[in-house]
Amino acid sequence: MNTFLAILTVFAPVILGNAQAEPAPSWEKICSQVKNTPLPLADQPKSEALATLKGCDAEALYYGIHQSPDDEKARWCAYSQLKSGNQNMFGGDSILMMIYANGEGVPKNIALAERFACELNGAPAEMEGRLENLEQRKLSTAPSTRFDLCDDITSGYMQGFCVSHQDRMSEVKRSEQLNSLMAKWTEIEKSSFKPLQAAAKEFAKQRSQNEIELSGTGRAAFIIEEEALQKRDFLESLTKLSTNQAPKYSAAQRDAEEKKMKQLLAGILKTKSGVWGTISKDGINQTQKAWATYRSAWVDFAKMKYPQYSSDSVAAWFTKKRNHMLKSFSP
Repeated sequence: MNTFLAILTVFAPVILGNAQAEPAPSWEKICSQVKNTPLPLADQPKSEALATLKGCDAEALYYGIHQSPDDEKARWCAYSQLKSGNQNMFGGDSILMMIYANGEGVPKNIALAERFACELNGAPAEMEGRLENLEQRKLSTAPSTRFDLCDDITSGYMQGFCVSHQDRMSEVKRSEQLNSLMAKWTEIEKSSFKPLQAAAKEFAKQRSQNEIELSGTGRAAFIIEEEALQKRDFLESLTKLSTNQAPKYSAAQRDAEEKKMKQLLAGILKTKSGVWGTISKDGINQTQKAWATYRSAWVDFAKMKYPQYSSDSVAAWFTKKRNHMLKSFSP
């Protein structure tokens, strides 16, 4: 309940005399009222089209992931997922809830959106917030923001799905940027880039799983967020090298960063086990090995593609980045 409604509930008896303000319906009551809201047959795919929708991706169709958004195909796909029982968190019920709440490709139908919201069976606080959000849209005649599944999340469980969805959306932009950078590369350069991509993927995986505190229900979101951070840094580093904007370091600076890294790792080894929650010394060591491969891959690729940067400079740059991560484990 928002602040205005809360104040109105308290002072309504005073304003209206002895008349009692009717309490706002609970989300359970709303769900009981909308559970039999009919599903418009005209909005559903024809039976002969169901076979073509097998394995469709309602999330990609609705949000336009690696394609243009298509409300009609997204709706058909979502209905087909309901019929087959093969739906994920961003499919079936959730996509149809958003389509009807926003009136995308169909007339706006808040009661039907609420029915689909009720069938999501989220955390009580989430259900309450989501249905209150929809109720306010039912009463308001003014244009409102686009309703989205992730508007009212409260649980770490849903946070993981929403962060994953956001990363999927961001991956589209990252792919476009990378393709733009590689557009004029030779086949030899593209082939030489593959080991670096593989090393980057492995380091991001080890870093997110071994060096991030994963206690609590939000751990899935934390892993995805860190992987996304490393993907972003990878692309930014490549862009800086491509545009000659990366920092340049001397051999002496490389040695200084190497010395600092050895000191940090030595301090971590001396630290009592378990002081970082779910993070262990073995996990840090495993990530360090993946990082060493990652740095070597950068040095090798830069030597071929960006010879204006010395191997010492590239090594110093990425060692400096690694030291920043290791500092968080210093005793």
